[in-house]
Amino acid sequence: MSLRRRIMLINAVVLAAVFGLTFIFAVLALRHSLNAEKDRALANIAKLTTSAIRDRELIVAGSAEIISDQAWLAKTLRAGDRAALLQGTQRTFEHMRSAYGANLLQFFTPPAEAILFVENPDMPVKDFRATRPMVIASTVHGVSQRGMELGPAGLAIRGIAPIKDEAGLVGVVEYASDFQALLKQVSVLTDSQMATFIDDDLWNKARQSDKEFTPARDQVLDGKRAVYSTDWDLTSAAVTPDIIAPTRGNRSTSRVINGAEYGVLTMPLIDYSGQQIGFIVSVSSFVRLNTAYVDNVRLAVMRFLLGFILVFGWVTILINSLLLRPLADLQGKLRQLIHGKADEPIAVPGRKDEIGSLFETAEQVRQRLHAAAESAPRSP
Repeated sequence: MSLRRRIMLINAVVLAAVFGLTFIFAVLALRHSLNAEKDRALANIAKLTTSAIRDRELIVAGSAEIISDQAWLAKTLRAGDRAALLQGTQRTFEHMRSAYGANLLQFFTPPAEAILFVENPDMPVKDFRATRPMVIASTVHGVSQRGMELGPAGLAIRGIAPIKDEAGLVGVVEYASDFQALLKQVSVLTDSQMATFIDDDLWNKARQSDKEFTPARDQVLDGKRAVYSTDWDLTSAAVTPDIIAPTRGNRSTSRVINGAEYGVLTMPLIDYSGQQIGFIVSVSSFVRLNTAYVDNVRLAVMRFLLGFILVFGWVTILINSLLLRPLADLQGKLRQLIHGKADEPIAVPGRKDEIGSLFETAEQVRQRLHAAAESAPRSP
């Protein structure tokens, strides 16, 4: 193999190794960035969900406090005047329902007797002592309550405020927002599918006296009942017992469903008393992120191939001009010397390196051969 071919081969191998290692590190960096982007996406869903629940709690609790502070309310509630209560609060309720999604406004007298449902004024007086511990806590202690509670009508974010007069506690007012509606809003904002799983024993206990709400599907998984989902088929495929295993904090993982990757986020569902009653599960598609990753890898391949070709060409030109071409010229001059042509000077390039030294040495040899040829006796 000629020197030229050896040098070109070494050049190609070295550049391929350098570019290959660089490409591998670039792909690993892209993969790390992809995983970090997936983690950020799930973290943002968790943050938005938590924020949405907290904000809705503040809204319904604040609304209940505002209503409970109205002077006429205690007198009307003590008199049991349902018509006056309805007339005085219906307009406020309609505003809260349209502006904030608060879809329940109720009045209770101790310990937990609902005397008026503003959203459904025709509903008769009902006793909720068996299923509404949040109302009982507010009437017994005379303090406000806020948070999540599972009742006969399902899961809701509730704010309860005591109503008092000079004689003491008269009753409580409750504003509540349907949790399903809130999850639907979060689903749209995060482009994910949301589901709620409740401890089945708590679910059955809350519905012993009245069954106002029935899930679209009767699905119980490892003691947790699915009570709501924005996409039943997807969440049924994504959620397994390990997803809803007991945990103190958020848990995230991924699932491949029908050939597509999804991120699954599990968030503990905490009620007003601090007790975990179930889980909120978010299932979001990673197709867009994975597609972007594949596109970035393809772009990286094209860039590295183009860079390899350009650098290989540049190095080849550089080696030819600085090494191979001068050596080829010197080889030609030395062949002339071998054939006795020592009268033509060898042009020495102005280079202060090994190539320049070779040309100088070759010229010195030529000069000696020429001098020897000139001094040799000529045959007659």
